Amino acid sequence: MRSVLRAVMTWSHLDDAVGLLLVGFSIVALLALFQPEGSIAGPLGGALVRLLGWLAALVPIWMGILGMLLISHHVEQRPWPRARLGAGLVFTLSGLILAALEANRRGVAQLDGTGGGIVGRMLADSVASWIGTASTTILACIALVIAGFITTAVPPRQLWRAFTLVAQSTGRAAGATFALIRARARLQSFRSTLTRPNRRIGCG
Repeated sequence: MRSVLRAVMTWSHLDDAVGLLLVGFSIVALLALFQPEGSIAGPLGGALVRLLGWLAALVPIWMGILGMLLISHHVEQRPWPRARLGAGLVFTLSGLILAALEANRRGVAQLDGTGGGIVGRMLADSVASWIGTASTTILACIALVIAGFITTAVPPRQLWRAFTLVAQSTGRAAGATFALIRARARLQSFRSTLTRPNRRIGCG
């Protein structure tokens, strides 16, 4: 038995095999969430929803990312993005906590498949018992934003520039739309003036 385990652990394609299994599981889990039918997809989709609630789709996302990383790092030896993976984990946990708090606010926390599921509810209750619900919400929001920047490797300055560009484009489009509406209104008013019958003024 030990010799078999040793052979498996020293197999040169172990990373590829595990990566393919994770990618395959991510596809099955994603299909199970959208079509929870059958002897495998049904229980799997239900279990994921009960565990993570509204954020159950994070499971196939994480499995797919880890599988692709295993395969790509086997082909090209390079250091693992540990900081980004850790930030992604913080992002996930913060999202689960916020989802659980939102479910509490709506009064549906006790229903299966709501909020952050069992995991999110346990995390939210634990942190809230230490620092309170309001502080938990603020802390989770801050952690979510910071972890999102680190995970996506997008500098805040670049994101601000993109936001400013989108806001300016939206403002210009809104201004052009309002100008067009005003022009059409004026044209309609002018047409109604032309089609209005002339009044005859009688001479007394």
